[in-house]
Amino acid sequence: MMRTEELKSLLERYYRGETTLPEEQLLKSLLLQNDVPEELEEDRKTFLFLSDLSQQETALPSGLQERLAESISRWEAADTRQPRPKAGKPAFRLTRWCTGIAAALLIATGAGLYIQKTTDRPHDTFDNPQLAYVEAQQALQRFATALNKGQNQLSKAESQTLRIKEQLDKCRNTLADTPKNRKP
Repeated sequence: MMRTEELKSLLERYYRGETTLPEEQLLKSLLLQNDVPEELEEDRKTFLFLSDLSQQETALPSGLQERLAESISRWEAADTRQPRPKAGKPAFRLTRWCTGIAAALLIATGAGLYIQKTTDRPHDTFDNPQLAYVEAQQALQRFATALNKGQNQLSKAESQTLRIKEQLDKCRNTLADTPKNRKP
């Protein structure tokens, strides 16, 4: 029997979607045995439930194949009835394309002229370096305060998320413990 820690590790990789098909088959065969550790009993129940579901046959609705064939035929008929493009359409598309390029060039030129006009050499806003240092410290302090406030909100959200996850796990466990109606 595989050690419990190895089985847990394989389960974690399975839940993350990182297992190969042979590993999944091995995991299924191990969990379907009766000597599974008690801490993995919930996982065992889940695999038993999924195994039962996969063995049940589902009947297809009657007439499904005919309805699908009829729908495909209608779609094909609709495709053949669409009008062909006229000979003048490519010229219209070329005109629209050229107009779009001209508009883009006009906008780019206008933006470039505006930026060139408004961009002057940067100049200092403070003549006194000590005053600039004090202002920079104050700005950084305000930024740190805002950052701490955001981190506090984030930690509150994280704790609420954990509480919700615990509630969902309880609900899942309750649903897993309820008896299922199984057909003999």
